[in-house]
Amino acid sequence: MAGWTGLDLEEHDNLDITWDHFFSSVLLALPGQFRPWWQWWEQIDQDAIVLRDEGLIGSTSDVEFVLTADAMISWWKGLALVAGDGRQVELSETEGSTRRGRVFRFNVATHRADRLELKKAKVLGVHTGMYFLRIDQMPATMLGHRWNFEWFADNGPRGRNIQPWLTLLLIVVLLVVGLAAIAPLFVKG
Repeated sequence: MAGWTGLDLEEHDNLDITWDHFFSSVLLALPGQFRPWWQWWEQIDQDAIVLRDEGLIGSTSDVEFVLTADAMISWWKGLALVAGDGRQVELSETEGSTRRGRVFRFNVATHRADRLELKKAKVLGVHTGMYFLRIDQMPATMLGHRWNFEWFADNGPRGRNIQPWLTLLLIVVLLVVGLAAIAPLFVKG
């Protein structure tokens, strides 16, 4: 098992990571960097992702990828294979009670893939590329295997996903403020 925890988004909305992030040290889910209270959306953006080898696939020139999500994760997550022109050519996704996405296979030598993108639904459910892995930097030892990106924590080390509730709260607050602003127009006095 190899792992990586993406925590410091101070200068990035998304982050280029390398395969070495997954094949280095022991995975630790640590709290994110402190933010002022008015940047609450950045305080809660903590992810922990593990890369697991699920075994041989019978072809030494192909590689397979799949995305799985921990039981505590309910909001949409995606693993996309993206071409050099930015076109998404494959997608493995999870959401709600769906814990395992579709497995996709490709031949590294003949496929025109540029990168893998680990994506998630952000505020208001917008699917956003968060972490990027370049295909041309993938270790050759990964060929011939199925690799599972297991997203096991989102928004904290215990995997609590509070983002849907915060989005709902934001919408309710905006509605209340909007109604309060226009209410005087309808009051006769």
